[in-house]
Parts: sequence; C-alpha cells; structure tokens
Amino acid sequence: MGDKSQAFVLKALDYSKTNSEFAPKSINVTEWQKDFDAVEDLTPVKNQLAQLSSDVDDTIMVLGAEAYDPARWYYNTVQFAAGKGDMSAKPIYEDLSKRYPGVKKKKDIPSMS
Repeated sequence: MGDKSQAFVLKALDYSKTNSEFAPKSINVTEWQKDFDAVEDLTPVKNQLAQLSSDVDDTIMVLGAEAYDPARWYYNTVQFAAGKGDMSAKPIYEDLSKRYPGVKKKKDIPSMS
C-alpha cells in the first residue's frame, strides 16, 4: 500500500469510528484496525529490507566487476598463448571464447593440427 492509500485508509478508519452509522454491517472495524496496524508495523520493515536489497545489489555489482576483470585478463593471456600456438592454451581458449561468440573467428587462432 502506497503512502496515499495508507493515508486514505487511516482517514476512512477514523471516520468509521466517529461516524459509524455509515459503516456497512459487513465491516468489522476491530479487524480493519488490526489489518491497518499490521500494515503500519510492517512498512518500516519493508523499507529496511528494500534498502538492504538495494545495498546487496550494489555490492554484487561491484564484486562482479572485480571478479570479471581478472577473468578477462586470464582470458586475454590464454587467447594470446593460443594465438602463438600453445597447445595447452587452445582448448581453454575455445571453451572461454564461447562467452564472446562472433568476436573472434577461427581463422584468427591457428589450428594445432
């Protein structure tokens, strides 16, 4: 429930207590109050969780970038070695190069056969 809806519900709830003649018989004001109280109790928790989730997303983004850089450096070294004919680098290069389809053509890496 957004801020505007929450304010609306609170006003309606307050009016239902002071002007109960307009409340439909099917409405249980005590239960309505309990529901609204629960919303008010849980809203700060929701806000804290949203902030925590945002902070976790930010941390994952930074850590992902920090983990990706060495992977790229390793890949570039393997790519260079495979291009120079290193037999042990070629299968590693072929596997890792799947991350970048279409970037390098097979003719760019000499065949080991």
